[in-house]
Amino acid sequence: MIKHFFKLGFRNLNKNKSNTLISVLSLSLGIAILLVISIFANNELSVDNFHENSSRIFKATYGNSSGTPGPLSELLETNFPEIQHATHMETHQLFGLSPLLSYNTELIEIEKYYATNADFFAVFDFQVLQGDIDDALNSPFSMILTESEALRIFKDKNPIGETIIWRAREDFPFTVRAIVSDNPRNSSIQFHGLISEASTRKMSPYYPDNWGFGVYETYILLSPNTDPEQFAQKLRSFLVKYYESNLSSYGYHDEARATPLDLHPIREVYFDNTLTHDTTNRGNLFLIRVLIAIGIIIMILSIINYVNLSTARASLRKKEIGVQKVFGSNKRTLVFQYITETTMISFFATIIGVIITLLLLPGFSRLMSFNQSLSFSFSFLVLLVPGILMLGIIAGFYPALYLSSLREISVLKKDSGPRNKGRNLRYFLLVFQFVASITLIAVTF
Repeated sequence: MIKHFFKLGFRNLNKNKSNTLISVLSLSLGIAILLVISIFANNELSVDNFHENSSRIFKATYGNSSGTPGPLSELLETNFPEIQHATHMETHQLFGLSPLLSYNTELIEIEKYYATNADFFAVFDFQVLQGDIDDALNSPFSMILTESEALRIFKDKNPIGETIIWRAREDFPFTVRAIVSDNPRNSSIQFHGLISEASTRKMSPYYPDNWGFGVYETYILLSPNTDPEQFAQKLRSFLVKYYESNLSSYGYHDEARATPLDLHPIREVYFDNTLTHDTTNRGNLFLIRVLIAIGIIIMILSIINYVNLSTARASLRKKEIGVQKVFGSNKRTLVFQYITETTMISFFATIIGVIITLLLLPGFSRLMSFNQSLSFSFSFLVLLVPGILMLGIIAGFYPALYLSSLREISVLKKDSGPRNKGRNLRYFLLVFQFVASITLIAVTF
């Protein structure tokens, strides 16, 4: 029976080629736009999820300021067993020393070079490609580069063991100890180079251990089953006492009360626009929601367009429906037959929509300044099949009910049949299409 429905459906689609082509293209464009937006939204909403322990990584701030003193991370890790690892990145003062490196007498401008401590790669899962990370993070004047940064500086030469000069008031020779893969686009932390904290102590010894320099961004990895809110309160109480006992002579004792320490889940930092003195990437959650809404609206318009075409052409199928009813086809059979046709259309539209998506993604990636790709993973394919069936049912449900409800006697009479039936809905859908389209165009401008 199912084979018969597919054969009959293919025959009807082939007989009405122009209508089939318009329906397929309409749905495929809607699918392509929705897929492109979904890929972008998924990339944005999955920021920092690639870290294995991302649910337990938190950023420590003083109030809304990400600028924290250098000794903070070690103090917290030493005094709290709930903290598995603590790390920090020196993101402000270091770059003030110099924006230049020198290699083979060639001056090289740099950006996003930070200093960090030995626990950085224990907290974060950035992929190491070459070299010894432990040595690089513990030895003075050691440097870690990303793959693209190493290629920019050293071209095709193996960078491990090469010496590069940090140009400042005094020149400091650094040895490249390790290469890591380029930071994933869905990482809030973006860097091109890292140097060991032991290096900063040699270059500028006055601030790494000074509580008055809030030039570090501090991250902690909590132990499993630790309640972040309760633990943050515990940290605040501890810091108030510590500042009063140890830092009151330096005039810092009120800072722990005025700007109490807070913990921010790393998964939420990307969309937290309240943070200041922060170097992490920032996303726009409102923009993502707007784009998702636009994608859904465009998909709805594509479905409405198909419904309008189907109901408008109903008069051409009256006799076919009447003959089928005379020969014993019931309403359920006719509905199933028509939904089979729409499922076939949705299948062809989905294939074409995926192809259009693959063609659009490179240009869209350049427009948004990051790489996006359509992954044909098992989960994507698992969602694709129900998606095709759902689209076929949604697009074909009303036309199927409309056609199957036609009475066999009236439809077999010449120029007979309920002429006005379905027109009101078509008019409503047509007006909705125009209003939605004009609104989208206006908002875009």
